[in-house]
Amino acid sequence: MTVSGRQYLNQLQGAARINTLRCVSQSSQSEIEQTVASQTTAQAHRSSSPTRPDTELFLISDLHLGGDGSLGECDFLPELMQFLETLRAHAQASERPVELIIVGDLFGFWEVSGVQGTAMLEHIIAEFSDLFEQFRLTGETVAITATPGNHDHDLACNPGFAPILARYNITLDPSYSITRRCGDATVWIEHGNQHDSFNAFEPWDDPYVHPVGYYIAQKLVRAAALRSTLGRKDWLGDMESVNPSENVPNWVLSNYFYREMNPLLRWIALPFLVFSMLTVALLLATALETFSVLPTAFFRDPWLLRTPFLGIALQWFFTINVGVILVLLLAAIPGWILLRDVRKALDRYDLRFSRTRRLQKDARYLDAARAVFDAHPEAAIFVYGHTHNPSLTKIGNRAVINTGTWLKRLSRLRSRWTLVPDIYYPSFRIGYFRLVPDDEGVVVEYHPIEKRTPRELTLLQRVLTWRKRGGPDDTTIPRRTVIRPPKLTPTRL
Repeated sequence: MTVSGRQYLNQLQGAARINTLRCVSQSSQSEIEQTVASQTTAQAHRSSSPTRPDTELFLISDLHLGGDGSLGECDFLPELMQFLETLRAHAQASERPVELIIVGDLFGFWEVSGVQGTAMLEHIIAEFSDLFEQFRLTGETVAITATPGNHDHDLACNPGFAPILARYNITLDPSYSITRRCGDATVWIEHGNQHDSFNAFEPWDDPYVHPVGYYIAQKLVRAAALRSTLGRKDWLGDMESVNPSENVPNWVLSNYFYREMNPLLRWIALPFLVFSMLTVALLLATALETFSVLPTAFFRDPWLLRTPFLGIALQWFFTINVGVILVLLLAAIPGWILLRDVRKALDRYDLRFSRTRRLQKDARYLDAARAVFDAHPEAAIFVYGHTHNPSLTKIGNRAVINTGTWLKRLSRLRSRWTLVPDIYYPSFRIGYFRLVPDDEGVVVEYHPIEKRTPRELTLLQRVLTWRKRGGPDDTTIPRRTVIRPPKLTPTRL
């Protein structure tokens, strides 16, 4: 069951206080209260506290570094290295303190096998030594804070991770939610998985709690990545890029047809799948002429079938296609009844994706944001990740930000007028949010980072997706949004 509203806030604050007391047992009581209020710690090398109201905040999430097989590859490594170097140069030239907050799922511990505990982190650091050296360099001038998500939940439970990350100037805050001051506003930051029943941990800091999503990643996603090279094409390792994950069964069917099916069978079936709707249209038009609904005889005139050679081929094609359609129509009624029942069962388990379901999922986070805004009027911005869909939604004079992901995204392109399977188009939508206070209020900037779409589609897929590419689920995010928080006396979160 997901946690929401006041109960959710009370549990978070209670868990946050427990984590804080564990981590700062040598601090004074006043320092403990300050830490609970801001959910942050300071590093010795920082020249200024990251909680200063004039701090520039940079927000990213869901990098998912590490994993077995192809999951261990990082397609965006050059862009991430360049971003960290650019951020370092920006901080050196800026008069304001700068902080980078990684809002959960920096690592993909769920997808790593063979090592346990802090050895998982050491293993990932060894795989990405250049990246962590860049983290260390950037951290000399930028305060870098990492919070746990669901895929790296071990960070919330094992204090041994903190000193390892500190070697690379990354501060680990094990709390589920943290806050930052930005001008007159408070920014509430959490990964967001606690609103997803498949990935929620109750209680947050219990190392023995494993939600359903853990077993999916461990038994399905990781196994698929390890076996991805056994097929005709290396595609199974992209399972974690399917967005949303409820589309995985359809994605498997799509890849079987376009990548694994015997090529001869595929090319035999393709004309019937592509022209099935055309055949239906011709049959319908012929029926309308036969019953004098259409005052023509165009479709009943076999002029095309009398064409030498081509006419015989078309006659056989339409005959076979009509036979296939009639068989499908006979099976359609019991098939529809069975499919309807299966969909109801999937709905009960929250496993079927639809536009309505996505809106319901998005509403969970908006409801959580409203609960925070109601309980803490000085909170003006609610930040989360987890769903891999970057967005910015305004609620009155406040904002809800989803930091998205840097992983490859596979967006479903539906085949509406043919029976060919849907195609999953690969793309990247990487970027970061920058929050900076000024005289107008809090300026929220979205900075997309350009990355070329990988050339992974087969020739047939490229032909069928001509002029339809880009991903139908992308939303437009304003490059600059001004949030004017209410003028209230700040209270402690």
